[in-house]
Amino acid sequence: MKKILVFGATSAIAQAIIRKYAEKHCEFLLFGRNIEKLEILSGDLKVRGAKSVHHLIVDFSNSQSVSQSLHNALTLWNEWDMVLVCHGSLPDQEKMQNNFQELQNEYEVNLMSVLQILTVASNRLEKQNSGHIAVITSVAGERGKKSNYAYGAAKGALIIFLQGLRQRLQNHNITVTDLRPGFTDSPMTAHLKKGLLFSSSQKVGELAYKALEKKKDVVYLPSFWWLIMRIFCSIPEKIFKKLKL
Repeated sequence: MKKILVFGATSAIAQAIIRKYAEKHCEFLLFGRNIEKLEILSGDLKVRGAKSVHHLIVDFSNSQSVSQSLHNALTLWNEWDMVLVCHGSLPDQEKMQNNFQELQNEYEVNLMSVLQILTVASNRLEKQNSGHIAVITSVAGERGKKSNYAYGAAKGALIIFLQGLRQRLQNHNITVTDLRPGFTDSPMTAHLKKGLLFSSSQKVGELAYKALEKKKDVVYLPSFWWLIMRIFCSIPEKIFKKLKL
């Protein structure tokens, strides 16, 4: 039975993943921003078979709050089997390009808080010489486009960080998985017009669970995004900058 820490536990993809682990009678320490949603999720996981579930409130835009959450996790559990990082936001590109404070606030959530968690988690797992780190990034981190380059840059930095972390931890029996979804139908994208390339958060979560069980390094969710991004990233810059994306 695994001890699993989940940051951003109430996100749609995270819920789809951890419900599968609840069926395996795992133990959970859930972190999120909404106490009511955490309480509902905790009850759901127990019904599905979770051995134990604890939940704590955290403000991912506040480094002190994140630090306190990590301290609580270290105090509660001596050993961690998996750290799953799923929190984030989909910010307004126009607001960020016109207001640096908006940009800074979003980077605190989408990048800096994640790096803060990964720093503590990697040292914890390295010390015990075992474990699994999994982070939801995005295909948006592979190439910047004018409609969301600020968000994409945060995810791109995270992708690079995970690559280095994976190499660092490879000899310590630790897996580092980059879960890289494409367009996903979820509350975070509720304001976007849905197209053929959108997948349900349930499907993405189930595919992510299978990838985690196989201890994959990088997985595109769904897999067809690998081909789409290879084509997308191969477009020469002279042509790419003229595209209306």
